[in-house]
Amino acid sequence: FKVNELMEVLGLKNKPDYNGKIVRVLKYCADVDRYEVRFEGGRYDSVVVKLREENLMYCSVEEREEKKEMPEGEIPNGTRVEIRGLQSEGARWMNGQKGVVVCWDKETER
Repeated sequence: FKVNELMEVLGLKNKPDYNGKIVRVLKYCADVDRYEVRFEGGRYDSVVVKLREENLMYCSVEEREEKKEMPEGEIPNGTRVEIRGLQSEGARWMNGQKGVVVCWDKETER
């Protein structure tokens, strides 16, 4: 894997809550045969860990390179966001969490 590539974590048994999360490759550590990665968004935003190659796979999230004016209500895939304003009992805990938009549905605006 290349430095700065975005990957998805999978197959971890000791830290199953890491599975499905997006990380950025920082470097390969040959001495321990692991990739040093940093979580991008969510509960573990900015946490750095070392993972085996078999626990990483290419993900479909792509970053936007250009900063351009976006139509109101549309959030392009790959945009880093912070969740705010959720008021339902079951969702309030997510306020303040950071994440990366994976898919924006124009019809439901979600």
